[in-house]
Amino acid sequence: ELTKDALFENVKLLNSNPNLDFIYSDEDKLEEDGTPCDPFFKPDWSPELFCTMMYTCHLGLYRRSIMQRINGFRKGYEGSQDYDMVLRFVEVTAPERIAHIPKALYHWRKIYGSASESSQYKTYAFDSAIILVISMSLFSMPVVEAAAF
Repeated sequence: ELTKDALFENVKLLNSNPNLDFIYSDEDKLEEDGTPCDPFFKPDWSPELFCTMMYTCHLGLYRRSIMQRINGFRKGYEGSQDYDMVLRFVEVTAPERIAHIPKALYHWRKIYGSASESSQYKTYAFDSAIILVISMSLFSMPVVEAAAF
């Protein structure tokens, strides 16, 4: 569920920086009675963190021309289709064209039996994501240099 100001916040950011290709926001969950819970305060864009988890999730805006170029969602990635799409999307844009709105603009309703309530209900998505990340990192993603210790 989008917040009342979700579109406004995205348009405001796009008006100040029309070259953005990808915008994502923080999110939270709603109990079945509508009580907010489980806020997810996300970091600004971090390719290293993104290689370990799909943290951009909800709410995300994507430049249409890039979505067309990468052919959007792909069949065969059910369960991790969002992660697959964003991994391919960020390969063809620049970090400075990715922005984070540090405000919960999406409320994910917790429903019994869904992944919004517990990850145990959608374990196939985690398995799919692990296979996806391993295959992407082995074959197409650039190697991230390790920090010197």
